Amino acid sequence: MKTAYLSKRTWALILALALVFSLVGYAADEAAEPAPVTTGEQRDFAKFKEIFDLYNEYYYLDKAPEDMLLDAIKLLMEEDPALYRELVDALMSSGDKYSHYLDSEEVAALDAQKIYGGVGVTVAIENAGLAITEITPGSPAETAGILVGDVIVSIDGRPVMNLTLDTVAEFARGEVGTKVVYNVLRPASGELLSFEMVREELTMVTVTYELKDDYAICRINDFSGLLTFFEFYDFLGVIEEAGIDDVIFDLRNNPGGDLAVVLDMLNYLIPGEGKPITTVIPRDETKSVTYSTTGRGREMGKMVILVDGHTASAAELFAVVLQEYQLATVIGTATFGKAIGQTYFTLDDGTIAAITTLQATTPTGRKYNELGVTPDVYMVNSETPRVLPACDPLNFENFTSARIGAESAATRALEQRLVLLGFLKDADTLFDEDTAYALSVFQSRAGLAATGMFDRETLIALTDTVNYLKTITVKNDDQLIAAVAMMEEQG
Repeated sequence: MKTAYLSKRTWALILALALVFSLVGYAADEAAEPAPVTTGEQRDFAKFKEIFDLYNEYYYLDKAPEDMLLDAIKLLMEEDPALYRELVDALMSSGDKYSHYLDSEEVAALDAQKIYGGVGVTVAIENAGLAITEITPGSPAETAGILVGDVIVSIDGRPVMNLTLDTVAEFARGEVGTKVVYNVLRPASGELLSFEMVREELTMVTVTYELKDDYAICRINDFSGLLTFFEFYDFLGVIEEAGIDDVIFDLRNNPGGDLAVVLDMLNYLIPGEGKPITTVIPRDETKSVTYSTTGRGREMGKMVILVDGHTASAAELFAVVLQEYQLATVIGTATFGKAIGQTYFTLDDGTIAAITTLQATTPTGRKYNELGVTPDVYMVNSETPRVLPACDPLNFENFTSARIGAESAATRALEQRLVLLGFLKDADTLFDEDTAYALSVFQSRAGLAATGMFDRETLIALTDTVNYLKTITVKNDDQLIAAVAMMEEQG
């Protein structure tokens, strides 16, 4: 038998390993729970990367780095299935903020977003309130008399002033044929108004327009599907029949949409065949594809495009293509800067992985992702403060003297606020039946119990409403005014 001789260094290593294994075994026997994390222990990505690199270099089996990470993720999911969504979201957003995962509920919402039971209003958060920015023509909202600029205070008695858009959407829409009451604050007059409507099946209109004597104003809300293209095609037919060639395209707050849709629409606005519209570049740039005009574009007159910081994606492509061909003047502020596109991959269970797979260029091949479109005429819309009439003090110290049958300074202060909101014609010091009725109407529209009595909760709601009214400014659409001036200069 052959004897093996070990060096002192080897013996030292063996003894060290034996000591380590004995300590590990001892810890396993003596402690069922892992040792608590030491205060101040570094727990960040830099340390994780250091551990990963050490594991990758010294682990006793040859294991690909990607397999290590996948096995780690698998272990985490097996131990805590609730981490699934967090891990998927982390993966999808690791490259950019636009790749995302849609679960079954989100897919259903995506499929149903065009048709729903509602009243036909589009809202946005302005001055911390839900302002109505658009009303669908022929909708219940238009018929009832709701106006663009109205601020929603409550829906069916439920206050919405402090809710997000997603939360409000949960109960704003409902079954077709059901009644709904919108209480709104009208900044122009300061009135708090109530509108009862019946929800109808609405198809979201994405292209709206207004014909003037010599030009048209066309508002494109998004480029989300074939519906947008058909509405745009109808618009072109209308202006051709009316003999109008000059158009103002309003793309402000347009989040973009489908590349194929915007390409089809641009084809009708650029005369000539074979002119490049955009080059779509995937990871492998040798597989880039250039989309060009097909020759069906008509000769347009003067075109002006309105943009802002919320003009994104396909809307930016629409603007920059017509700008580079010098077919349109772009007015407004710099756009959002999203020139990358996502492909939607449907998984076996019907859920969707939307992955950024390409970026688009301008007709000259210029990449503009994260840069946006620079307007030809930079212009920020101005705002004019709204001056409200002064009201007497009304607070927790004096409000209790405003009660039915009593005369007090607090009653006058209360009535001044009810006059401001459109519930009374004049203010005096007597809390009479008219005061109680007007107060009960305010309470109902603010989502409170309509008691007609001035309690602490009503004081808070009244104060919040008046204070909000003070923050609202009159927004001047200087951008549209400048665009109209360009149209009229040609006249």
